[in-house]
Amino acid sequence: MRLAVLLPALLASSIAFAAAAPLSAGPQPKVPDAIQDRFVPVPFETQSVTGLLGERMRINLEKRLLNIEEDALLAGFRHRPGAQEWIGEHIGKYLDAAANTWRFTHDPRLKAQMDRMALALIACQKDDGYLGTYVDAQRWTSWDVWVHKYDLIGLLAWYRISGDERALTASRRIGDLLIATFQTGGRDIIKSSEHVGMAATSVLEPICQLYRYTGDPRYLAFARFIVDQAWEQPNGPKIISSLLSTGSVFHTANAKAYEMMSDLVGLCELYRLTGDERYFKAALAAQHDVVAHHRYLTGTASAHEHFRDDFDLPAEQKDDVGEGCVTVTWLQLNLQLLRLTGEAQYAQQIERTVFNQLLAAQDPLTGNICYFTPMDGRKQPSTDINCCRSSEPRGISLIPQLLWGALRSANAKTGATSTVAPDTVAIEIIAPGEASIGGVHVKSQTDYPFDGRALFTLTPDQPQRFTFALRVPEWAAAFR
Repeated sequence: MRLAVLLPALLASSIAFAAAAPLSAGPQPKVPDAIQDRFVPVPFETQSVTGLLGERMRINLEKRLLNIEEDALLAGFRHRPGAQEWIGEHIGKYLDAAANTWRFTHDPRLKAQMDRMALALIACQKDDGYLGTYVDAQRWTSWDVWVHKYDLIGLLAWYRISGDERALTASRRIGDLLIATFQTGGRDIIKSSEHVGMAATSVLEPICQLYRYTGDPRYLAFARFIVDQAWEQPNGPKIISSLLSTGSVFHTANAKAYEMMSDLVGLCELYRLTGDERYFKAALAAQHDVVAHHRYLTGTASAHEHFRDDFDLPAEQKDDVGEGCVTVTWLQLNLQLLRLTGEAQYAQQIERTVFNQLLAAQDPLTGNICYFTPMDGRKQPSTDINCCRSSEPRGISLIPQLLWGALRSANAKTGATSTVAPDTVAIEIIAPGEASIGGVHVKSQTDYPFDGRALFTLTPDQPQRFTFALRVPEWAAAFR
């Protein structure tokens, strides 16, 4: 639920606006989206966040990202094979989290480290475009495509902040190799992967981004190949057809939660590019099923890394509750749906997850991360290199995208949205800080979530009429 108030043509007045850094013009997409977002988050660069969320983001920067195991993350590329079958995923996750964090802070230490690691990764790419951690005889087995997925995510994130064409060139070479291997080369991407092919086919998300930033139609064709052919072939996970027919994540593929939601995040990106309603409806069905039947009170899902049958939610230490990677992809899926629909229900899920599960998995003393975070048991932050310790910093780095933004009204006939000033300045999660939203400076003074009171000061750059919308948390029994 949102409380919405139409404000008159307010006169601009002075305000101390403490954005982290001026908005920088990075590389722009080459192709327009077929579906425009209804909710547009405030850019990282035009806001500041303090309080609990600001402090946890600082810990993520100072105690995790700036202390990343640089040599260990690169070792598997420099000296193949890597120490883990999935060792190559970690540097891509790091680059993604670091890029978001740098956009918010412009910390020069982080930028220097990120540049160094991105260029070192690119230097490990083979002549044919291969950038995995397997020896040649073991290519495209187990987690190899998955590693390339995170290569793409990390390199494209670094490209968007650096504009360095070497990152885009390396990404294109990966994309070309994947097409030549699986789409035109005839190798089965499902058999080349774990979990009924859901791991490898989650490369869908960065392939959509690669199309967006190159305009090369071959990448869009490859994305469609993944969802319309690879997923739906006899040995495929049948993600779209299963979700549309059963509405159940438990009855889709092998119910592996992290990989499935990674696929759904990519499916939302493909919907945004194409407007194919099947993609959107499948993602929506999955989200609604998780909320109704598989979500823990803390805002995560999975036991032993899988969705279980409806309402089967064991909660003890031995049950491996709430894998950190599941928490982050659940957060990402809800952010996708919030952006696409503008509906407050998805922000409600995000708030629940951030305060009760995402931050709970972080050790504020060390910045380390819990692989699992049980409802009944003890937190066990780990120090080894594992998937969740790499994923959770990505989720924490997304916090500035979850709090506030512009709501744009859609044309009922065409679905087109306004490209001018937003109709509505929207607060999705209450937090102390400042932001610039559609020509309106917003200052939020609050100690939320420790106190339920908040004071908002809105100062337009020039006189204008707009609606101010505040999402009222569903748990709030009384609101004034």
